[in-house]
Amino acid sequence: MPMDGITIGAVVYELQNSLQGARIEKVMQPEKDELILLLRNEGENFRLLLSANANHARLHLTENNKQNPLTAPLFCMLLRKHLTGGKIMDIVQQGNERIVELLIDSTDELGELTRKRLILEIMGKYSNLILVNQEDIIIDSIKRVNAEISRVRQVLPGLPYLSPPSQGKLDPLFPTDLNEIEQILANPNGITPVRLLTDHFIGISIAAAKEIVYSAQGSDLKTAFFAYREQILCHQYAPCLLLDPWEMPIDYFPFRYTMLSDAPMKIYPSLSEALDQFFILRDKAQRLKERARELHAKLHTALDRCEKKKALQLEKLQECSKMDELRMYGEFVFANLYQIKRGQEKVAVINYYDPNAATIYVPLDPRLSPNANAQKYFKQYNKLKTASVLLTDQIAANEEELNYLQSQLDNLEKCTEYEELQEIRHELAQLGYISSVPAKRGPKLPESKPMHYRSGDGIDIYVGKNNTQNDRLTLHFAGSDNMWLHTKDIPGSHVIIRYDGQPPEHTMEEAALLAAYFSKGRTSANVPVDAALRKYVKKPSGALPGKVIYTNNTTLYVTPEESAIKGLVKVE
Repeated sequence: MPMDGITIGAVVYELQNSLQGARIEKVMQPEKDELILLLRNEGENFRLLLSANANHARLHLTENNKQNPLTAPLFCMLLRKHLTGGKIMDIVQQGNERIVELLIDSTDELGELTRKRLILEIMGKYSNLILVNQEDIIIDSIKRVNAEISRVRQVLPGLPYLSPPSQGKLDPLFPTDLNEIEQILANPNGITPVRLLTDHFIGISIAAAKEIVYSAQGSDLKTAFFAYREQILCHQYAPCLLLDPWEMPIDYFPFRYTMLSDAPMKIYPSLSEALDQFFILRDKAQRLKERARELHAKLHTALDRCEKKKALQLEKLQECSKMDELRMYGEFVFANLYQIKRGQEKVAVINYYDPNAATIYVPLDPRLSPNANAQKYFKQYNKLKTASVLLTDQIAANEEELNYLQSQLDNLEKCTEYEELQEIRHELAQLGYISSVPAKRGPKLPESKPMHYRSGDGIDIYVGKNNTQNDRLTLHFAGSDNMWLHTKDIPGSHVIIRYDGQPPEHTMEEAALLAAYFSKGRTSANVPVDAALRKYVKKPSGALPGKVIYTNNTTLYVTPEESAIKGLVKVE
């Protein structure tokens, strides 16, 4: 959800309750467009983050301890001069706009008390942090805006501070006349309800508008709008994160939206905590993605090499299909040596393999004797026969490598922790796909943990996220009478049902769904999933990581719908 006026209002309400009167102990600027104020209020320490990032401008309390540059940026040094030791007297939002002001009392060089405003404007790529004195003159900003950047509004030291141009929309929370809201809602003028709300009211994002329209299904738009408005005015917030099946946050909301009632969400005691977790995990996911980029490239290079090798092998195998014809030619020439003379380019012979004893013509090399022609055909036959046996083995080995590489690409998509990525990197280095990196001194990374679910019958189900986890789960963790599941002939996770003997049918279905979803077949229907007791699962000597063979299995067919996976209970 974008940081709309409603979300900003919820954050400001929380900050007003905890930060009014807070003393500014330190100002830090860990990023070029981000500030952190270290605050102390009533014996508690707080870290207030203010970001003017073009994509993720926001403000909230944070626990994230970012590393600061060795040399403080100029704007940070200026804020330290003007704000350190000052007190936050109030935090206000301009109407329902995406503009927040921190009113700060501090002393100047002469020791006189002055009031300054630190203004955060959340406006996409035009987001900014501006320090203004009590005469409304700009002291400086984190992003200076000159006439070349904007002819409409310059943000430069010494200029008067002017609020961003009004969008001409109505404040839905404090309108001058409530009847004006009712008139807008009663006259859509042919546009959709979502567009009606976003076009006419300040601070309502598309996500908020969709929630209002969705809740209007049982009533009308006017009733739904005023009910939503009342939630905001009464501060009945329920901050939450929308999660994916890997428990990674997809979005954040100030309320638990009814249009997403079936989606997995995590409720937080404060919106600051929800936002902090969202951006910490988002940044972590982004860093994981960046670290995994090299592995993706190496795996795709290896896959391309295997695909080219496969094409050449199949082409060569097609040539080997002629070996029986070469053997017959050799036999026919050898059987008719008496009628062949040196210099002939072909000979007519009877095909004694044909029930009708048809006559065929066998090509000859006129430079060779009849016997040498026969030996040439036998030699070509033996060569292709040997090549055919070797190619069959090579094709099987190449196919196994292709499956392995595809499974590793799938495993990379499941990574949510650094240690999981490191396990994949270590495995690929051991197999020679990437160069091994010398181990750094320091504490060893802990073993990564598989995903843990609990079935509707209360039985634990474990899902491996990479080959190392798969081997640990299957070969060391699972009991001999535990059920093991894996997609049939499709790269995917090993799944263990922690239950001795045959599990209940419902648990088997849920485990099969997990095995299908966490595999390359997750977007397919009727995915085959093999299930066998762990004691019938073996790892062949010298097999690749995650590779096993099994017997005494049964096969289940499931369709891994995402809604079904989200409905399963995941254990933290």
